[in-house]
Amino acid sequence: METARGAWLVGGAAFLAPEGGVIDTLETYSYTVDGLKYELYIDEDHRITLALTGGQSPVFSPAYDPFDWDYRPALTDDLGNSRFPVTVLRHAYRYIEDWMRRERPGYFYFSALTEKRKSVYRRVAAVMTRRFPYHWAKQGGRFHFYRLKREQG
Repeated sequence: METARGAWLVGGAAFLAPEGGVIDTLETYSYTVDGLKYELYIDEDHRITLALTGGQSPVFSPAYDPFDWDYRPALTDDLGNSRFPVTVLRHAYRYIEDWMRRERPGYFYFSALTEKRKSVYRRVAAVMTRRFPYHWAKQGGRFHFYRLKREQG
């Protein structure tokens, strides 16, 4: 049975970036799908990161270090760990849309670490730019979104 719950937090959170180092976040959105906990982070540079941070499901259970009390897993790789990947992505997309409406950022970006995600994110980018006044550009695995100023005449 598919289950999903969500809540968001503004400020005060930190997570380990996929490329190393700790990043302070402006906003964190947490939700659960099929027993797995996901968090979407938006940092000060408007980088958006989606990570699996806990829980377990019938098909996946992240490994924990019992001797590290401050351990907070943040898996960002494609591991085939969700039975409901569309639901996971849909939650993230809805939150990003809400954030775009509230904050109206001049730019933001997210990265795809695998070819499979690049294909999915390319489709997401096309939908986002049809619904919002943004243009997008892909550089490697990064998808950059930016708002153009209108010319006044």
